[in-house]
Amino acid sequence: MKLPLLITAAGVVVSMNVHAASLEECGPAEQVPFQSTPTDLDGDGVQDHVDTCPESSKGATVNKQGCAVFRGNLEGVGFEVGSAKLTRKARTILNEAAAELSQQQYSGTLILIAAYADEQGWALKNQTLSEKRANTVKQYLVKKGVDPRMLHASGFGEAGALASNKTKACRTHNRRVEFSVIE
Repeated sequence: MKLPLLITAAGVVVSMNVHAASLEECGPAEQVPFQSTPTDLDGDGVQDHVDTCPESSKGATVNKQGCAVFRGNLEGVGFEVGSAKLTRKARTILNEAAAELSQQQYSGTLILIAAYADEQGWALKNQTLSEKRANTVKQYLVKKGVDPRMLHASGFGEAGALASNKTKACRTHNRRVEFSVIE
């Protein structure tokens, strides 16, 4: 049996199979949602189409743009007693921090360098000392090649204590330098 054909005005040939089941008899088609597979080639959790730092390390802590976030207490960054002069150990730690911050993945990141003091001495003196220490860290990092536009130094004096100031060991937790990303 020949099937009737319909030729449209555009010259398209359409088969008119009169023996085919109607759409109602067939039931609805299974709906398969369209899935676009998002790509995240560097594995940082930010899709490539919005990732402005496509070379960050897999599993790295990153911001919304996919750029690595540098934050945390810089354990061991110390100063000579009552001054803003860095210890040898502090310079070693800051050399590593400078090498890290100089990487392309941190370009455009704004880092807060926060320095804190314990409660020994006068509060105003501790505030001033913490500001000097934050600026010393900033100047040191700039000297080591970190872009000065990405660094903001601020001293917080005795504010933000992590521990009591009862013992020398406890006070060391309050005399600290922290880095955090300013969003």
